[in-house]
Amino acid sequence: MNINTTGLLLSLMMLTGALATPSSALAEWRIVSSVPTGDPLIDVTVDGDTIVAIGLHFDMSDMFNPELMPRAFRSTDGGDSFTPIHGNLQEGGLEPLEGVAVSGSTILIGQGERILRSTDMGLEWEEHSVGASLMNLAYIGDEEVVGIGRDGAVAISVDDGVTWSAGDSGTTIDLRGSMWRGQRGWAWGHDIERDAGPEGEDIVTDGVLIETRDGGGSWEELDSFSGVRVGPAWLGSGGLGFLGISTPDQPGSIESSLSVYRTDDGGESWHDLEMSTKVGTLEFGEMPWGFTGPMDIEADFIVLIGVEGEDVRLAAQALVIETSSNGDSQQDWRIVSFLSSDLGETWVADDLGTIEMDMMNPDLGDGFMVGGAMHDLHSGVMLSDDGRVFRLRTECEADADCFENYSCEEGECTRIPGTEPPDPGDEPGDEPGDGEDPGGGGNDNDFAVPPSDSDDDEDEDSPSCGCVSGGVDTMPGLFAALFLTLFFFVFVPARREK
Repeated sequence: MNINTTGLLLSLMMLTGALATPSSALAEWRIVSSVPTGDPLIDVTVDGDTIVAIGLHFDMSDMFNPELMPRAFRSTDGGDSFTPIHGNLQEGGLEPLEGVAVSGSTILIGQGERILRSTDMGLEWEEHSVGASLMNLAYIGDEEVVGIGRDGAVAISVDDGVTWSAGDSGTTIDLRGSMWRGQRGWAWGHDIERDAGPEGEDIVTDGVLIETRDGGGSWEELDSFSGVRVGPAWLGSGGLGFLGISTPDQPGSIESSLSVYRTDDGGESWHDLEMSTKVGTLEFGEMPWGFTGPMDIEADFIVLIGVEGEDVRLAAQALVIETSSNGDSQQDWRIVSFLSSDLGETWVADDLGTIEMDMMNPDLGDGFMVGGAMHDLHSGVMLSDDGRVFRLRTECEADADCFENYSCEEGECTRIPGTEPPDPGDEPGDEPGDGEDPGGGGNDNDFAVPPSDSDDDEDEDSPSCGCVSGGVDTMPGLFAALFLTLFFFVFVPARREK
């Protein structure tokens, strides 16, 4: 819910938070540490126990010459501790860091139309030209990297990020996230336009989902969209896939209605899973502006998708409340889980219970997640924009509390040895479709197509639990306010990405 207030009402809301009782029924994502930064994070990448997070520091010491200072942090123990690695990054300028990937000791970070590259886990850095502004980077092989970004840009490197060549995405829409299975990949994104009105709202316009089968060189459109935030998506074998779509409740709003779709034929047709997204109730009580509630709290975005066999886990976020005035915003986000054992036909979800406005005990919630990874269906990690590290652990009393192929060991769901799914790049992948008119021809708003008629059995080599993040916008709340303030003072058009 969004409340726009001024004057005394704003002052009251600055002291107002939310207190949840009871706590989440699943409550599997727990804070374990934090990145040592007072600045907002933008993106994060995970490779086993290695985590690299990137962010920005706004230096406003000179109002007539403000600068953006890059920030990067590395963890090699799964997020228990972090070390700053931005000491040798070039500081200054107005180009933010966007997109990060790590493989072994090599770290790649996008900044403007270049890649910042380190081969010693961030001790020394070098610059390489890309010729495109990349928002997402992914290793798809030992030294093979694909970057996607603004205006449909695709850049490919086969030498660990040293040299880059352009791919042809077939779109000019900003691409924000991707998932890969060897040379086959999906990419998704949407455009944001800044409204010319007094509040300068960000309006979501065109979106797209595209597929490549040659490592990013060429792409086909699976579907196109209008007025929705696209992603993330999960690409499986045998034609299976999932996609999250978030429709803003009103133009310029980050509060959204979440829908989840499944395809059984590689994206030719999609089935709306009609998932209930209610996860709690907001109770206002007696408040100055007259709202008494209760109001439903619903999930707005998906952050991560994990699938094994017919078991599905979604890590999502629900916006409890947003207060705003004169372009400034405070948001209370909560992590919520959705679990299914039948490919999304039925779900069990977190229950946040009743959240009451509490003026004496402000609660900022979990923060806005910038990314993470699911290692499997019962373990993973996510980071919020304020640097908090959340780890997924499922407490249990018996094996029945866990997904298939997991057992209850010492009170936690743990994978049974020998049941690991195949690596995504090693799976036999059925090529979807016949190459003609994929995804309904790409007409606007043609996404809510009838359910697939395919009754084919799923591939016994079930798709592995994938890390899917990206497509959730990474500059809300405090970061957006700081960014807009900075650019307002230097008379540069602001561009808030969502």
